[in-house]
Amino acid sequence: MCLIAWRTDHRSAWPLVLAANRDEYHARESLSVHQWALDELDPAVALRGRRVVAGKDLRAGGTWLGLAVVDAGIIRIAALTNVRDGRLPLPGPDAPSRGRLVIDTLSDPGSATDALARLARAGAAGAAGAAGAGGAAGGIGAMAGFNLVAIEIDVRRGKGSIIETAYLTHAGPVSGSTIAPAPRAIPEGVHALSNANLDEPWPKTRLLARAIQRAGERLDRDGGPDTMSQFDTSSQLDPSNRPDPTSRPDPTSRPDPSSRLDTGNRPDPRAWPDPGGWLDDTGSLEAAETELFAQLAERRPACDADLPDTGVSLERERWLSAPFIIGGDYGTRCSTVIAVGADGRYRIHERRFDAAGEVIGSTTEMGQTAAIPIRR
Repeated sequence: MCLIAWRTDHRSAWPLVLAANRDEYHARESLSVHQWALDELDPAVALRGRRVVAGKDLRAGGTWLGLAVVDAGIIRIAALTNVRDGRLPLPGPDAPSRGRLVIDTLSDPGSATDALARLARAGAAGAAGAAGAGGAAGGIGAMAGFNLVAIEIDVRRGKGSIIETAYLTHAGPVSGSTIAPAPRAIPEGVHALSNANLDEPWPKTRLLARAIQRAGERLDRDGGPDTMSQFDTSSQLDPSNRPDPTSRPDPTSRPDPSSRLDTGNRPDPRAWPDPGGWLDDTGSLEAAETELFAQLAERRPACDADLPDTGVSLERERWLSAPFIIGGDYGTRCSTVIAVGADGRYRIHERRFDAAGEVIGSTTEMGQTAAIPIRR
């Protein structure tokens, strides 16, 4: 995962809206988003039997973005981005996969903050297997750089959800301790993350953060006046340089709601899903998703004056500056939008792309926290 933005607001009927792009080598085999059990990955993983909704990396077994129902009424989402710094050495060929960090975070029996704190402590101490046999915690120091975000939403009170967001970063396999000593608590609001620090104002993080803000405001407005919220990203991301919406790609394919977590209640794939009335206006979510997918599909590079300096060539900085990357053997593999409602329902919509940037598939997974209650 190389670009993520999200909005959290405990007052909203939509306490979480998230959008992300995964950039990866096209030859690296993976499965699209689906429901699977964590013990499919490792029989000894913590909380055997807990299920996640996520894609799966078939080479190393981890994932880049996933959602788990950790208890009735509690949803946890974990996401990972790489850290790009061409001045640092690359990890060794036997370095553990960073995708295991997402699995460890989703399977941890504690809170979202507890999960990241456990990873940080185990990694800093070199305590192999501290997150369970085969877990990634003990090998963090040998990993390439990463940013790890965990968002936990407790919707048992309905509107007025309790939201906890934690962030952990690791510069890469360099001498000395490069692992943050503890996860950082992230306040509610709009945040964006690419291949640098959280809320680093790169051009593509600014663009996606603005799109997330607009999508959240649209959902709040359409959900009724009592769910209106105000979001101020001026202290995080520069609100100038709004792109021309008429020149953006216009994704026209409608999602294929191929499955729900509640497999006994599959929707008609020919119609836009209406999941039991959890949306007052399904069109508002569709419109918000369309806007987010359009921004995720933006392929124009940033101006040279706005490019970051990450220790790679100017040509490569230009190429990687677009939200959506096309480049032969490497590029954007999928775009994902996640919405979590205050009633405990959630939806994950993923679009997949080939090396030319053409849509090759679309999957929608929907469910409710009560569908697979897992008790701590």
